Amino acid sequence: MGFVFDGFPRTLAQAEDLERICRLHEFDYTIVLHMVVDPDLLMRRLTGRRICKAGGHIYNIYDRPPKVSGTCDLDGSELIHRPDDTEPVIRGRLRAYETQTQPLVDYYKGQGLLIEVDAMADADAVTAAIAKTLDRAEKEQ
Repeated sequence: MGFVFDGFPRTLAQAEDLERICRLHEFDYTIVLHMVVDPDLLMRRLTGRRICKAGGHIYNIYDRPPKVSGTCDLDGSELIHRPDDTEPVIRGRLRAYETQTQPLVDYYKGQGLLIEVDAMADADAVTAAIAKTLDRAEKEQ
């Protein structure tokens, strides 16, 4: 049994708090996944992301566009472009990642918990790589 955090912890202080909470509840975590992706590809993925207003279905105007521009293939709803999926906002998020979150990579690597996953491939391949990694980690416990 386990759990997945997405985007947490983001800082060393949060990581230390998480460790204290896990110790308090006698839960040992065994792996930390680090999704590795080129910043240029990340920029393309995020600036191209469009989300179905009704169903939350995700498209990308560059790599997985809808059949009709601006319209969800599944339910015909409007596709929206999130206000935080713009280049200036994403650049700020990447700077914050470098200063606040990147130190966690070294922190967890030093503890022998970090496993890097190549997130440059398409979503299906990345999902398969994550599943394989989690299966392998579960067998090792």
